Amino acid sequence: MSLFMAPADAGDFPEKSRADWRASTEREAFLPRTPAALRVPVVVFGEGRRFASERAVVLVDADYETVLEVIEPAWARLGWTLDTAPQTVADWPDPWRRWWLAASPEARRAWVDQGLAPALRRAVSQGALTEPESAARQRRLLANVASDPERMRGLPGFSSRLAGARFVHERREDKVPVTDSARLLDLSPILGRPASAIVLQRCQSIPLPEPVAGNWGAAPQFKRQCVVPASWLTTTLEALAGHWPEQALRLSDEVALWVPDMRVPETLPARRWRTPEKAGAPLKPRVRDLRSDDALQLKAMAPGSDGAFLLGVDRQARVEGEDRMIAELWRLDSEAEQVQVLWRAAEGAARFTATVSGVYFSGRPFGESLPALFRYHDGEVTHLPLPEDRRRALQGGAWVATGDRSQLVERGVDGIRAWQDGALSPRRAVPRVTAMPGRLRVLGGGDSLWVEDDHGVAALSWKDGATRRAFPVPPRVAGAPAVTYPDGLDPRTALVAGTGTVSEAGRWLATAFAVEGPDARAGVHVLDTDKGTVLASIVLPGATGVRLAAASPDGRYLALYDDGGALTLWRPRAGTVAKTLAPPASALADLSFSADGATLHGVGGRLLMSWPLD
Repeated sequence: MSLFMAPADAGDFPEKSRADWRASTEREAFLPRTPAALRVPVVVFGEGRRFASERAVVLVDADYETVLEVIEPAWARLGWTLDTAPQTVADWPDPWRRWWLAASPEARRAWVDQGLAPALRRAVSQGALTEPESAARQRRLLANVASDPERMRGLPGFSSRLAGARFVHERREDKVPVTDSARLLDLSPILGRPASAIVLQRCQSIPLPEPVAGNWGAAPQFKRQCVVPASWLTTTLEALAGHWPEQALRLSDEVALWVPDMRVPETLPARRWRTPEKAGAPLKPRVRDLRSDDALQLKAMAPGSDGAFLLGVDRQARVEGEDRMIAELWRLDSEAEQVQVLWRAAEGAARFTATVSGVYFSGRPFGESLPALFRYHDGEVTHLPLPEDRRRALQGGAWVATGDRSQLVERGVDGIRAWQDGALSPRRAVPRVTAMPGRLRVLGGGDSLWVEDDHGVAALSWKDGATRRAFPVPPRVAGAPAVTYPDGLDPRTALVAGTGTVSEAGRWLATAFAVEGPDARAGVHVLDTDKGTVLASIVLPGATGVRLAAASPDGRYLALYDDGGALTLWRPRAGTVAKTLAPPASALADLSFSADGATLHGVGGRLLMSWPLD
């Protein structure tokens, strides 16, 4: 099968060329400790540059066979014998494969269809991706010019033999490994017309100072430097100039000078910016100060329907003769002046999951290395026994309530386990993890497990972890449309260090963004969970990130607490401010609505704060 060729209209010989080169023997052109025998005059491109250029590239407006006849005897005078065995495009250096793919839409389509799409199709069949996700990635990959030579080798359309000549010689000079190389390439597949390219390069591994034993080990360390001896380039140019005019030659130190820019299609939804407007006088919170003689930090809470609170606390205490921070679970009744201590452990109670059967949390008991599972119900805390492998799954996991049942989502959403009939079920793998370069992050639950990842957001099946639906999100970080090889993701949708949430009742979700640069702004994108449409891109003025997010039980409100200490209440579907809230008196560690949605509660430091919303 013949090689894919560039279209005929791509056949113009490149106009760009660099004449700003010189031969240099200056000390700054070489790495320190370069042996004297290797300090020959080298090529330096750029008038202001001091360091040696890594390669020299010469384009010749002539067919390969003619150029070979001219250049072979000239290189023979340098002592070079050429290997003219044909090669495939997979054997080309990476910059030339990039240029070829950029010049040939047919080749890019074949590379995506044969080299990349099979993995995406498998991801769809395994439940890791949806069909629209796979299609979007393939559209983006069609603008990608990176390739894997090992994967490309042997694929239909990429196995044709190409004319080419090579000289490669490896040696040692004063114990320094040196590789001399020269290439002559047939550029007709790239330009769609007769043309050739010459690449000259010497690479040498210069020893670094002897390492310090115990830090670097005993093995010597090297730093690689590539240069072009000036005599190579002048010999080559003199031979070419005797047969072709200056207009037929182009010179550079980078192939990228001639590679056309690729336009990446925009596959992300547009942002719908919303900034807060004043909505009346700021609502001041009711504040309860839980004073203590010991240092303490309120870190989690669960408001009850009876007005009582469950509080997760880190408190200084004396344990086995030492002062240390321990974890406690407190109950605070609405009118009580004192808290009731229900549970103590070395650490834990940092997050609560409320279900109809109780409030679940984990913690590490004193004297033990693994966390354990606990449930609060009717004023009592019960230790729920688990085997060791199940206890390990608690480390870094997140509990999600689904009706009357709780689900444990393991760290990074690597697996799901259900708590049912007093036991934690075997692990169910999540296929989507295999299709994402980074970890997934839990947003919340309901009929599906909603996660956010470097593509956008996705709803996973509780039954088998498969992706039920997935939606792209507007950019989370700054940048122009780009391709991340080999997964086809857009770097602009990378997860940021911010908190989001999901409302099953309101049929919306919020995922954080943090755009840096001149147009810096941070906040959340709000999406409809049925259609995936962008409802609003809420901007938090002066913030660089979102620390806490909470949805009201009926989905009417979204509370956002940013890293600047501001707390705002939004109508998420409309993208408007519902209430202006006075900033909390202490940095918040947790945020939650009351069961009826009439009050927003926050804890931080030793303070419990409540903002009445009605």
